[in-house]
Amino acid sequence: MTGTTSDHIEVPKTDNENRIFKQPYRIGDKIIIVLEESLMKKLKIDDQTIWFEQIAQENGILLKIIKRLI
Repeated sequence: MTGTTSDHIEVPKTDNENRIFKQPYRIGDKIIIVLEESLMKKLKIDDQTIWFEQIAQENGILLKIIKRLI
């Protein structure tokens, strides 16, 4: 990993929208997935007040957006 960028693959979904695949990074015993900045803006995710709940699914992991309780 170099700087603050990450590797990703854009796969055409439709003419107007692309699917984005991200490769996870291992740091020690943790796995890090970098979210695309455009998704953060589209979903109005503020990285200071939002947490993600990880929910195991049969075919993957669902990340549910949770507002941090202050």
